[in-house]
Amino acid sequence: MDKAQEAAAAAAGMDYPASELSSLGRDLLPPPQVLDRISEIQLEAAELLDRELLPLSERELEIRKETVSLLKEKLEEAKLGQEKFQKELQELLNAKPA
Repeated sequence: MDKAQEAAAAAAGMDYPASELSSLGRDLLPPPQVLDRISEIQLEAAELLDRELLPLSERELEIRKETVSLLKEKLEEAKLGQEKFQKELQELLNAKPA
């Protein structure tokens, strides 16, 4: 670092020359093995989510299909019940008083 750069750094309120600042920046970074481990953990987490969410989605789809099937059955039962009720009502209306 030349004298002009040091003067500019001092004027900017920097207490360290640029040569020392670059080493300070390196000191603030975690060691490469820590960064590698973080990447490994992120990858493991992504794989776990993929593995666990897919079965949940498949199960959710299965539950929805079962629900639709049950609703169709109940609707059919309701239609049959309504038809039976209408038939009985019509028979009562058509019956001759005694």
